[in-house]
Amino acid sequence: MKTLFCLLCSSALFLFSTSISAQNTSKKKSVENRSYAYGAMLAQGIGQAGLSKEEKNIDKFVEGLKVGIKGDSATFAEAQKVFQNRLRSKTAASTPQEAEKIAYNMGISIIGGLAVEIDIPASDFDFDVFKEAFVAADAGKKLKMEKSEMDSVLSAYFTPLSEKYNKKLEAKKMAQSAVAIKAGQEFMEKNGKREGVVTLPSGLQYEIIKKGEGAKPTIADKVKTHYHGTLIDGSVFDSSVERGEPATFGVGQVIKGWQEGIPLMSPGAKYKFYIPQDLAYGMRSPSPKIPAGATLIFEVDLIEVIKASAQPEIKPTAAAEQQGVKFLLENSKKEGVVSLPSGLQYKVLVKGNGPKPTLTDKVKTHYHGTLIDGTVFDSSKDRGQPATFGVNQVIKGWQEGIPLMSVGSTYRLFIPQNLAYGMRAMGKIPAGSTLIFDVELIEINPK
Repeated sequence: MKTLFCLLCSSALFLFSTSISAQNTSKKKSVENRSYAYGAMLAQGIGQAGLSKEEKNIDKFVEGLKVGIKGDSATFAEAQKVFQNRLRSKTAASTPQEAEKIAYNMGISIIGGLAVEIDIPASDFDFDVFKEAFVAADAGKKLKMEKSEMDSVLSAYFTPLSEKYNKKLEAKKMAQSAVAIKAGQEFMEKNGKREGVVTLPSGLQYEIIKKGEGAKPTIADKVKTHYHGTLIDGSVFDSSVERGEPATFGVGQVIKGWQEGIPLMSPGAKYKFYIPQDLAYGMRSPSPKIPAGATLIFEVDLIEVIKASAQPEIKPTAAAEQQGVKFLLENSKKEGVVSLPSGLQYKVLVKGNGPKPTLTDKVKTHYHGTLIDGTVFDSSKDRGQPATFGVNQVIKGWQEGIPLMSVGSTYRLFIPQNLAYGMRAMGKIPAGSTLIFDVELIEINPK
């Protein structure tokens, strides 16, 4: 019996050891596959950024990755500054030392944004395998893994990390917004007691700095204004006054506090509006300068009212919508065009390798917009001046399309009317129009 017992124990120990060995082998293979896929994918993405051979120094790049994966926020911020400046300048490093610095900071930038918020063990990667794949992909050699396999491997690894990252950012935003909301409520309560300040049932407060004369605008009208916007601590987040150029917009196209406040004014008037967060951007942060939950203060000069009856009328036409549907159907069959469930279509013209923006970010872009017949209706490229805006402040097609892009990329977005302006006419854009935009993403949250 003792001999049998020993045999059973020996068998169990052998099976246990075999199982551990198989698990270790499987884990090692997963790390190797992940590292290979990541190295090849990054090399292909970086290849679109126009960097010189010296600036893609693999040893310095990996050195930067190893530092970036530690998640130090100050190191990441400094690296991003160096790398973004290089991308913006479009000028290659002039010395080997400068080139190595670019490669090193690029490595930190690639992984650092994620690592600052969540733990990424360095043991999840085999950097020798990573180097092998990077060098092979950069040289255009045949790779050991198919693209579909690499995509699957990277998706399985990075998708849970991205979800964790987004949850952490959301929790941070909620904590920050709670502070901003409380501060805003205390400010509004105190401000409402000041002489000359009127508090409306909605919570909007205003005071008249200068009275105007003439017909007041309605929600259907457009207005030309000068404005100066600050937070309750005096920080300026937007100002047409500082830009030296008045802003014209539809009263129905702005935040609720403006929709309620502007119709109180006559041309020539100057009002100061105190707008609680639920009449401003609520729990969204439309730019780094406006925290979620922020109370906003605007000084507004009403220069001109453009009555709805005086605006050129372009009647909605079913024809424009039908032509757009037909165009998108044919377009979806073209090589390189990706169709999303919403109806948005896009084509990657230039791949980028920088970070991707979220809805709460502000982006700097160059764009060129046309109708499906080629008519140009708007173009920052023609004006020679990039456009900066909050991702969540534009049409739905852009809100969905821009977060797909990495810095340095150019996408062509094909936007159906329901993700554009719908059955509203906007300037040169007839109602019901499908829009096409070539968009170059230059920078996220420019200062």
